Amino acid sequence: MGAGVRNGGASGRRLVPWVLVAFLAVACSGGGPSGPGPDPGLDSDGDGLGDDVEMALILQYRPVWEWDAAEEIWPISVEEWAGYGGRVMRGAESREYDDVASFASAAAALPDGTMETVADIRAGAAPCAAGAGCDHAPVYVDAVPARFSHRGRGNLVWLHYWLFFHFDRKVLPPATDLSHYGDWEHVCVLVSLDDLGDPDAPPVGVHFHHHGLLDVVDAAEWHADPACAGGTSSPGCRGTRHPAAYVEANGHGMFPGPGETLLGPHFGERSNAADMLDNPVVFLTPHSTNSTSPVDDAIRAFRGRWGQTPGASPFGPLVPTQPCDHDWDATPTLGDWLPGCRT
Repeated sequence: MGAGVRNGGASGRRLVPWVLVAFLAVACSGGGPSGPGPDPGLDSDGDGLGDDVEMALILQYRPVWEWDAAEEIWPISVEEWAGYGGRVMRGAESREYDDVASFASAAAALPDGTMETVADIRAGAAPCAAGAGCDHAPVYVDAVPARFSHRGRGNLVWLHYWLFFHFDRKVLPPATDLSHYGDWEHVCVLVSLDDLGDPDAPPVGVHFHHHGLLDVVDAAEWHADPACAGGTSSPGCRGTRHPAAYVEANGHGMFPGPGETLLGPHFGERSNAADMLDNPVVFLTPHSTNSTSPVDDAIRAFRGRWGQTPGASPFGPLVPTQPCDHDWDATPTLGDWLPGCRT
């Protein structure tokens, strides 16, 4: 993730309250507030979306990740991170950790602290091939009701998909080293609850985040799973509703299509890495699947900065808590959230 400024915006935390954004989004879309969704049933996080509905949407629209041919850095789990050891610090206070339980304890004791982790680069493991049954890095997820309509689509929901990396290897010419430990990055998908269970319904829009910047694209612009280029009957295709996210080589920035930036290429040409559609899904907020998980306790407890980049380490996925916003240096506009509101 890291810090960044979008579209040359001024530095500073966001000033637009979410209630105002929702109001303006209605005006931009030309639609009124959407009606209620289905009976939520068991709703562990109390957001009006049932646990079963959240999981169904998450699986229906989860992205596929396209890895570059030169990729050497892969996502890891929070369990792996904790097992490598380190400490959480705040002023003169310090709590060491070497497993999930001690990491959760340190996070709860010093929730706004900073981290110091192992100095060795842990590259992680390439995602499993479909059906291989291995238990590699999870996709950390959340579903948040949007509470407005957009372009005539009602009952909208933000779906967050996060990957966690132990290391980001970045050296800019001539020799500026931006490499750092511990970073989260994500794709955010805006969908309509009315499309639940429809295998052909595309998302309303997709956010691709990279180092404090993002690309906001609508259904006409995002790339579907490349395995489906020949149609849904193509070998390996599991539905064109899965947006493809192109991950920069040896980093974690996620982009809507192949290309290259100053931080490196993201062409998605690695043929022997799976797309993570079979990797475990872990909810970041209370859910029936994580009611007793120390990993989720730690993620929710720690509000400080991960990694050990002095003054610039990234926040975790739940800081701040606004939908599809994270660690920005620029005050966002409506175009940062909604494709139809871009100017």
